[in-house]
Amino acid sequence: MKQAGTETISVPPLFSFWMTYKIIITGLGAAGMSMLYHCINSSLINSDILVIDKGMEHQSEKTWCYWSEKPLEIHPKSLHSPISWNKIKIISEQELLEKNLGKLNYYMLSSTELYREIWEQMKQHPTITFIQDEIMNISAQQNTTSVDTAHHGSFSGEMVFNSSVYSGASTTKPLLHQSFLGWEIESQEDCFDPESVTLMDFRTGKKNTSDFVYILPLGKRKGLVEYTQFTKAKRLNASFLQQQLQKYIRNNLGISQFKILRKEHGFIPMTTNKMVGETFPSIIHSGTVGGCTKASTGYTFHNIQLHCKSIVESMVKTPSGKLPSHYVRKSRFRFYDNIILNIAYKWPERLPETFFNLFQVNQGAEILDFLHEKTGFWQEIALLKKVNFGVFLKSLRNYEAY
Repeated sequence: MKQAGTETISVPPLFSFWMTYKIIITGLGAAGMSMLYHCINSSLINSDILVIDKGMEHQSEKTWCYWSEKPLEIHPKSLHSPISWNKIKIISEQELLEKNLGKLNYYMLSSTELYREIWEQMKQHPTITFIQDEIMNISAQQNTTSVDTAHHGSFSGEMVFNSSVYSGASTTKPLLHQSFLGWEIESQEDCFDPESVTLMDFRTGKKNTSDFVYILPLGKRKGLVEYTQFTKAKRLNASFLQQQLQKYIRNNLGISQFKILRKEHGFIPMTTNKMVGETFPSIIHSGTVGGCTKASTGYTFHNIQLHCKSIVESMVKTPSGKLPSHYVRKSRFRFYDNIILNIAYKWPERLPETFFNLFQVNQGAEILDFLHEKTGFWQEIALLKKVNFGVFLKSLRNYEAY
């Protein structure tokens, strides 16, 4: 073992460059950490596992959220009381809608906390090798798959779990992206409702765009405030995002003086298309690359857990069995997502009323189950028949897949 900054990394012995690993995990984002967690908690931990990542110092802290009746297995145990809420808000220009989630809770976790906990677990298992490096390429041959790194050469694996390397979505259309900037802020005055998450506040003062603000309250004076916009451009100008966030905090929260504790930003491709082209049986794609992102909302973390758990269970039960190259979803949910994406792409000014109406006429827990794709067909009919059909019919008449 040796020190690398504040991290301890495993340096593989010389022979490991010629050995074939059972599993190679490329990238320690949400999907890579989740796959490693599920491997550690299964009999696969007895196999040789290689993890390759640039290192936590190259990543900013991210906030991941999901809803469930209780915390997911992977939720960091070091947090004695997981941060959660039982109410959500949707706010339009005219109306505030608050929904109780009933049996569900809306959970928040920190990427840094999860990384620390999984890192400690990883250090306890000599079967896991970690290499801090940049992944340059993944290629499949007849009997094995190779991962090329910038400084440590190539490594061979029976199965590569990839969530970081991709060539772009297989579509000729410009993709919609969720571009966002979030600030965790602290004020000297009460400005947040600690009982309720604001999923979408559409009072941004912009017209003909599908943008909103998302708020995770961490107390009456502290919270994560995030400006988000659906855009055909991959990244919005950083100064534009900052201006929109500052304007919302000043005008809608009534805060003139505040401290920024941390920042997070990014963009999420909103597509039902595969994010990879050619696939091979020995390469499993996950995370956004593997289709785990819910195309109409951007939520990914919960689907990653379902995907990783199913992969590990399949590998344990049928070691030589063929696995799907990506996260498999029911076709009707891809259809629903494309109806929403079509609205966001062609009539972005109609998106606020579409989401607001969906929550307005249904129970909070019902809608969240629907967004998690846990509902049956007749449940979905019951949910959707209550909404205003105008914009949905317009989208259906002009239907395109994104």
